[in-house]
Amino acid sequence: MFKTARSTLIVLVSVLGIACGSDVPDRADTGPGTTDSGADADTSVLDASTADAPSSDTTDVASNIPDALADLGHGEDVPPDTSVEPVVQDVIVGQGNGTLSAYAFDAQTGALSLRDTDTSATQLSFVAFHPTRAILYAASQSTVRAYSYEENKLAYLAAASAKDGGTHVEVDQSGRYVFSASYGGHSLSMLPLDDDGLPGNSILDLGGSNDASFCRNAHQVRVHPSNRFVYIPCLGSNHIRMLAFDADGGTLTDLGAEAVPAGSGPRHMDFHPSAPYAYVINELASTVTIFSVNEDTGVLSALETVSALPQGVSEFSRSSDIHVSPDGRHVYAVHREPLNHIVIFEVQGAGLHKLGQVSGHGEHARSFAIDAGGNFLLLANRNTSDLVSFERNQATGALAKIASLDFPNGLMFVGFWSRP
Repeated sequence: MFKTARSTLIVLVSVLGIACGSDVPDRADTGPGTTDSGADADTSVLDASTADAPSSDTTDVASNIPDALADLGHGEDVPPDTSVEPVVQDVIVGQGNGTLSAYAFDAQTGALSLRDTDTSATQLSFVAFHPTRAILYAASQSTVRAYSYEENKLAYLAAASAKDGGTHVEVDQSGRYVFSASYGGHSLSMLPLDDDGLPGNSILDLGGSNDASFCRNAHQVRVHPSNRFVYIPCLGSNHIRMLAFDADGGTLTDLGAEAVPAGSGPRHMDFHPSAPYAYVINELASTVTIFSVNEDTGVLSALETVSALPQGVSEFSRSSDIHVSPDGRHVYAVHREPLNHIVIFEVQGAGLHKLGQVSGHGEHARSFAIDAGGNFLLLANRNTSDLVSFERNQATGALAKIASLDFPNGLMFVGFWSRP
């Protein structure tokens, strides 16, 4: 069952002891090639209230953000627009032992209700969804496993071989291919999907142990929303590999690589929903690199790298995942140990403005997701084996914990799915 937080979701904290016009200490040096996006006076007020380690209080940090932002003129606390029919979504949760669980999601309250569980696998690392069929795919060792989700029941369908053990999977927008990125194998595999959505063995493999320079430690694969380009954050190579994708011909063409600052370790990326920008979280530096995306050629151009750490903190925190809110107003990224934070940025044109951070209320978050309505965020913690839900303020970007759900095994994945 859910463990509910305090009955009051957001506790207003107004005694920051710092006025918006007060003097602010100089920011710490964040190193070459990196900008501390929270360096101005306003953001330092926020960081000063949230730089300490997570408190046992479940609401203290989250509540500071909306109050401070309202004072700074970023908008009032506006309730979500309920005049639009919410998108019906389910939540899929994957555990490291291979267990998949499907939950009904209440878009008004954020409540989850268990629908079904499948335990046919022995391991999984990530999950992806078919765009037009009620089928999902899980990376499981050196295979991609397919499951149906009909009438609220999960059922294993088939498995196909990838070149190496899969770390991340993604399905293209046409529903004809599933891509598997292998961290240990330094490779990308492309598997065909038949008319019923079942996977075949890999038909194209790039990179590998004999060609690790292509993409050492491929940590993720992302298909551009246009379905014309594929990108791989290569943690060990410190670059993003860029590929042109032809779904009709079933081909990938190497476009080269765009670097991040040395030693950063790019791990995950996401795209802005309406502007030509992409954002990459760098695991080994706890920074975010902002890229412009040439939507004609697919080429990425690095614009800026900003710190994702609280002001005054220099030790990296094994940053893991990143997502842009559906409205495009905010970017969220996750730190693992030692901070175990969710950091919140405001999108400002081609840049990011760091607003602050909230506790993830667990340890070693590998995955998180935001619902289609932009009102809730779910965080999957591996080491504490819990799923933590937050309510999102769309005007300010603030997050407030509302509940958590315990699992018997470490969580590897959580995702919202608008089933066909």
